Amino acid sequence: MSRRIYICVFLATFLRTVPAATQQATEQDSLPNYHLTEQTDLDTLVEYHAQRIETDVRTRTTYLVGNAVVLYKGMQLQAGKITIQWNDNLLIAEAIPDTSADSTGNNGNPEGGPQMIGYPVFVEGGQSMTGEKMFYNFKTRKGRVVRGRTTYEEGFYTGNQVKRVSDKVYYVKGGTFTTCDLPEPHFYFRSDKMKMIYQDKVLARPIVMYIHHIPVAALPYGIFPYRKGRHSGILIPRYGQSATQGRYLRGFGYYWAPSDYWDTKLEVDYYEKTGFVFHSTTRYAIRYLLRGTISGSLVRQHYGERKQRRWDVRFSHSQTFSPTMHLTAYGSFVSDASFYRDFSANREQRLRREIRSNATLSKSWPASKNSLTINLSRSHMLDTDSKQEVFPQISFRHGQESLGDVLRYVGLRKRGPRRSRSWYDNIYFSYNSQLLNSRSIYRASANDTFRVSHFTGVRHSLTLSNNQRLFRYFNVNQSVSYTEVWQTSVTNYKLDTLTNRIVERKEKGFFTRRIFQTSVGMNTKIYGFFPVSRWGIVAFRHVISPSLSFTFRPDFSDPAFGYYQVIRDTTGRTYKKDRFKGSAFGSTPVGGTKGLSISVRNLFQMKRLLGEKEKKMDLFSLDFSTFYNFMLDSMRLSPLRTSLRTSPSRVFNFTYSMTHSFYRYDPRLKKQVNQLLVKENPLSPLRLLSLSLNASLSLRHTMFQRKKAQKGASAQQDTTVAGELSATDRQALSPENRFEVTTPSASLSIPWEMNLSFRYSENHYNPSRVTKTIWLDLKARVKLTKNWRISYQARWDLHKRKVVAQDISVYRDLHCWEAQFFWTPTGPYKRYYLKINIKSSLLESIKLEKRGGRTAIFGY
Repeated sequence: MSRRIYICVFLATFLRTVPAATQQATEQDSLPNYHLTEQTDLDTLVEYHAQRIETDVRTRTTYLVGNAVVLYKGMQLQAGKITIQWNDNLLIAEAIPDTSADSTGNNGNPEGGPQMIGYPVFVEGGQSMTGEKMFYNFKTRKGRVVRGRTTYEEGFYTGNQVKRVSDKVYYVKGGTFTTCDLPEPHFYFRSDKMKMIYQDKVLARPIVMYIHHIPVAALPYGIFPYRKGRHSGILIPRYGQSATQGRYLRGFGYYWAPSDYWDTKLEVDYYEKTGFVFHSTTRYAIRYLLRGTISGSLVRQHYGERKQRRWDVRFSHSQTFSPTMHLTAYGSFVSDASFYRDFSANREQRLRREIRSNATLSKSWPASKNSLTINLSRSHMLDTDSKQEVFPQISFRHGQESLGDVLRYVGLRKRGPRRSRSWYDNIYFSYNSQLLNSRSIYRASANDTFRVSHFTGVRHSLTLSNNQRLFRYFNVNQSVSYTEVWQTSVTNYKLDTLTNRIVERKEKGFFTRRIFQTSVGMNTKIYGFFPVSRWGIVAFRHVISPSLSFTFRPDFSDPAFGYYQVIRDTTGRTYKKDRFKGSAFGSTPVGGTKGLSISVRNLFQMKRLLGEKEKKMDLFSLDFSTFYNFMLDSMRLSPLRTSLRTSPSRVFNFTYSMTHSFYRYDPRLKKQVNQLLVKENPLSPLRLLSLSLNASLSLRHTMFQRKKAQKGASAQQDTTVAGELSATDRQALSPENRFEVTTPSASLSIPWEMNLSFRYSENHYNPSRVTKTIWLDLKARVKLTKNWRISYQARWDLHKRKVVAQDISVYRDLHCWEAQFFWTPTGPYKRYYLKINIKSSLLESIKLEKRGGRTAIFGY
């Protein structure tokens, strides 16, 4: 049984009380572990322990052999052997031969001989260093390491000689740096002289990059950041060549992080033939309060005598003032319509021909069910240069509330028990009000002249609803909606008899439009059971949900309302013109509605017995709906709509929908006429107008795993915090993605997955000209081996028998490197992109790229 000795004495007392020059354990098979604490002439204690402790009194030297450890002022030194020279305040740590077995190989000992164990490890301030031999001075806190090794974040540092001159400064001779964790790294950077300032920077000269011990690049001098987390520093550029722009350097700049709350990135792209493109991105964030981004680009290019000055600005901002008050804003502005087509490598950004800007301030009062929203927005159509601006739009909403609660609140009715409800307690109302000021600058095409229109108005909407149960089996709901619009102008019409054309003229003033409608609906459910005792099936159930709804809205184009003008031209033809034409709240409804809506929903379900538990599942649903308008003088029946939906499993979805007309199509008039098909042929009362079929199949490796494993996997994948954007949304809204190629994730965690969707549609509105659309979409990703993955996505137009679009990506994990190849072989934006880069985020800018295909400055 091992024993421990605890001694705490002054150095002088220690020297007098040790009886012999050498004190050691006598039993080698079971070594005791000695633990001692020394009080020296230093300002604190030195604690050390080892399997064997030997002390030379004459030279004042202590030898710690076997799992030796020294602790001093937060410093810890471990080694196979540690020598303490008390006169010089010096520690010497080194490895020892492994004598526990017959080890004669040279593993760990490049000079041959037995295998060495217990290489020194120095730990201080959370940073550790390993070497073959270490020297450390207690008093000066300086040290030296022979063939030292250390790690910091993702990097591995080595040095033939490492000197510690202060708490944070190290000098390294023959140093190397790599992010490869292999004993023989795939790549490394070597420098003869290095100065490492802990948590600050590394200065080195010269710097040579080696791949498998072959030098491939060199720099005479370099300064690199040596800090954790985000920090300021120079951004390494990317080199390439374009057929139209010549050689180029992209992404050279500086990243400045002066605070934990904001940072800025400034970059410049240089193109040999044309000039410069400047980029700037500023981000800011205060947790739980606000976050945002401001990004912009400036193009200064020259084509011979012609110079270009083009730009774009994009921003996003979100802020929480309180749990009930929020502000969100985003915007995008460009100098010209073709800016992104000329300078963006992102295909989705080049195809996006409308840019939007929006700012919304929302405030709610949950106790009173009130909310207020103030919105500013702007949309810009790049192809026609048309703009739609809203400055501002103010919306107030009072949520649905019982009329009885309002009467009790104002004191017209006494408060009573909750159970004693009156008839007015079943009447609910809601109110919305909206102030809108907008301006439109528009034209039909790029060659037309611009037209400008202004609109200012207010809309009030009030809805009353009542839900009751009739005869225990029927649900009856009634509603009345009223909308009133105030606006500052209307359009008056006058016939020019000389040209027989209707002339429009704006009239300023205060004008109102009142629209209302009412509806009464009734629905119920009918259940049918079909017991079955086969294959574990207990029963089938058919749920029929019929619904009838009567809606009435008068014809507001009637001259009695004053919303329409009736104009008769010189030929006797009559026109109805809406005086509220161009209203941002919509045109005045023409043609009244007094009709009956009919719908029937059929849900088929199955109940199975799984062990002792019953499981219910939906097989499919079949829905029918139509509408009959009593106010129309012809063709009162709307088309019959039919839809069939089924999802027998999580991986498969199927939807089939059809639209049928009750009336005959006249090929001579090329339109539908008021003749019911049932009168001509009772066996064929319907005519097909359109049909569509959609099917999707999603397969992945998890579907063959156990349910518990699937739940665990889904729980790990769903990491989106409530109230935050998903990863996909954040990537789409990132201001930097508008210029870069969107590449799929390089993760190798998913063995395989496939999504297949099929769409088939027919249009029979004109039976003589039936149009068809047949699309097949495929997205597949498979992990071929441990390091290889391939992805493929494509869309085929099966009707025209051609490929609409396809993308192929191949990924190869090269341990500390990775290679990615993206190829779009067809379409107007066919291209290829090859990238080989270091995986570590510390050196992600070191990569080789090759691009090709169609585009402007980026060469694909």
